[in-house]
Amino acid sequence: GLAQTLVSQGRYRDAEPLHRLSLNRRNAHLGPDHSDVLACKIQLAMLLQLMERHAEAEPLLKSTLECRERLLGTTHVDTLSSVRDLAMLYEAMDNQQEAHTLLRSVLTGREESLGHKHPDTLTSVHDLAMLCEAIGR
Repeated sequence: GLAQTLVSQGRYRDAEPLHRLSLNRRNAHLGPDHSDVLACKIQLAMLLQLMERHAEAEPLLKSTLECRERLLGTTHVDTLSSVRDLAMLYEAMDNQQEAHTLLRSVLTGREESLGHKHPDTLTSVHDLAMLCEAIGR
């Protein structure tokens, strides 16, 4: 919608209130565990990351991950995507150790649930390799 268009134009401050409004409305109508609400949380968290407001993004990503773990299990592809989102946030926050731990768990989960040759698994290999290169491992 409009919020995403504003983000694509680099108009982050204009997009933020729209993302928050969408999240609040969906949460009120659908409840906090609905997949659309979780998707809105992730979109807002990604916007906050673009604005380098990592501390505000973290609780959104953590609550999304906790909800997905509870509802879908730890090996579900959406849960693993949430773990990756949080890992990438930690990497941006210079918390490479936590990012490494989370990316390793994503890789393991994707290998077990999707197989070694699945594109998402290969993305996880790449993510982990890039982090290891960045921190000299």
